[in-house]
Amino acid sequence: MIEELGEIIQGTIQNEDPELLKKKNQIGALNLAMNQLTACELHVPEDLKLRKESLEDEVARMGDPDVVLPVMHDELVELVHMIEIHFNDSRGRSGKARIRKNKKSFKNLHKENKSFSSGEITPRNVLKLVLIDVLRDMGGRGGVGEIKDEMIIRIGDQFTDKDKEQHSSGYARWWYNTQWVRQELVFDGVLRDDSPRGVWELK
Repeated sequence: MIEELGEIIQGTIQNEDPELLKKKNQIGALNLAMNQLTACELHVPEDLKLRKESLEDEVARMGDPDVVLPVMHDELVELVHMIEIHFNDSRGRSGKARIRKNKKSFKNLHKENKSFSSGEITPRNVLKLVLIDVLRDMGGRGGVGEIKDEMIIRIGDQFTDKDKEQHSSGYARWWYNTQWVRQELVFDGVLRDDSPRGVWELK
């Protein structure tokens, strides 16, 4: 099982799909253009925003490592926590000693990825609930841009600095997690996996 997980992680890291790289470069170019317009106090055309959001959605679907790996990190930390609880309950003090020894590598992982540690970003279960509520209020479906704007209206004032931090790919970190939450909801059968491009839809 561990070997299979390692292969999945390695495959994600090595995802060099030319089409994925092409779309990420397009997002970067759009971000540059939009930032320049904003700096000059000029209006950013709506079609530019929609195109960027559509590309972000496509990149998330294609397994962008910048989206997937932070989520994998959070999931692994949660799983390790569950294992620790089990060991503490079943093995007593001796179990705790072994766990403390094995925890060192995960502590180092936290130090290397502080921006994704719990308490510094909005929990994904919160994003999941808000996303579902937004879609329900929209009648079960909505465009990516509309959904993003509505989520900002509802919980934007709760975002931390880490949530708002922009990655080099152009995503805000909270939007990273929201796109992955969307994928989880598709896997769980809550959202449709055959919706038109740029549309998220409840089943």
